[in-house]
Amino acid sequence: MGVAYEVNGVLVACEVRGPAGGAPVVLLHALGEDRSSWAPVAEALAADGWRTYAVDLRGHGESGHPGAYAYEDMRDDVLALMDELGLDRVTLVAHSMGTVPASLIAMDRPHAVRRLVLEEGPLPFPAEPRRPVPDAPDGPTPYDWRVVPGIAVQRNDPPARHWDGLAEITAPTLLIAGGPRSHLRQDQLAKAADRIPGARLTTIDAGHMVHDERPAEFLAVLRDFLGAPPTEAGEPPAAFAPFRVGPAELRAAAGEFADLLTDSVDSGACVGFRSPFTVRDATGWWLDLAPAVAERHVQLWAVRDDAGRIRGAVRLHCEDVPGSRHRAWIRGLMVHGEVRGRGLARALLRAAEAGATADGVRLLLLDVLTGSPADRLFRAEGWTPAGTVPDHTADPEGVLRPATFFSKRLP
Repeated sequence: MGVAYEVNGVLVACEVRGPAGGAPVVLLHALGEDRSSWAPVAEALAADGWRTYAVDLRGHGESGHPGAYAYEDMRDDVLALMDELGLDRVTLVAHSMGTVPASLIAMDRPHAVRRLVLEEGPLPFPAEPRRPVPDAPDGPTPYDWRVVPGIAVQRNDPPARHWDGLAEITAPTLLIAGGPRSHLRQDQLAKAADRIPGARLTTIDAGHMVHDERPAEFLAVLRDFLGAPPTEAGEPPAAFAPFRVGPAELRAAAGEFADLLTDSVDSGACVGFRSPFTVRDATGWWLDLAPAVAERHVQLWAVRDDAGRIRGAVRLHCEDVPGSRHRAWIRGLMVHGEVRGRGLARALLRAAEAGATADGVRLLLLDVLTGSPADRLFRAEGWTPAGTVPDHTADPEGVLRPATFFSKRLP
């Protein structure tokens, strides 16, 4: 039985199965369907120990019919529902239409998505041929018919973010394609999979309705990808899971990033800033960085503590000149004083290296205060020192110090 919650200005119905305290799986359905389309999958996952949340997206099932049906509205509904239910970190499993809001959630709140499963979608390409915007049928429909023209408009002219943002997804991702019997272009699904760093693509020859037509095979692939439900002891807390930060999340958490930066400057770290350095100055600096993050000139990686606060960050600055795009610079590796000594700097560095590899970077460069803890970290992580430059770096008090330059070749 579903329960409706008023979130984001609309009633959103959700049906829950599985043990209390089980790791959460949020299920999003296709156009014209509702949460019941996931019932067999939800029951199977619940029996495995997962806590499943099958959602009626707006305009469907028992959810409200607000009349506005952009994918971004659906994303915001699901995020608000997650907040209402206290779901800080979930696995998202979505089909067809539902894959778009699911992928937007993974782009815009990356730390909240443990794993991402996308069945027969998304397709962030202009529809070929263009979808006609249909008139309403004469009789009633089991869902709000206005969803159909609303979706057709975005399928014909998808926002650039739907494609560009796929490269920002950091959650382990599985795409399940339906093969040649599907009405969707399978080559476009493959392109979407290639766009998501580290994503896997699996084909089950079932057509568009994979989990309906081949439930046993679908569940086998799904279970293999998800693994056993994580327990509180076995699931690494978000504090130890680096995630890639998108521009929207950076703007929303600018104050937390500012606290991290001022703590680093106050502790004497050579990260390019001079004392005194106020939280207001730091907040403005992070906000000014957001356009470069949006344009993918900068990758920003971060970690949170158990309370959800930003407590570590590192940046990857990519070259924009065609002849230099094979290389990038690591900048601003910092960890808050409250959580130093837990291996977070090493985890952030490795995440940035993996992000660089996924973007086709083959050579990483950096400079660091000679003899500092960071100097020792990079040597331990296999970076090659190239030489030392006297008076290259100014510390927060303005004293000029030597810097050692490092490089690292990526596979």
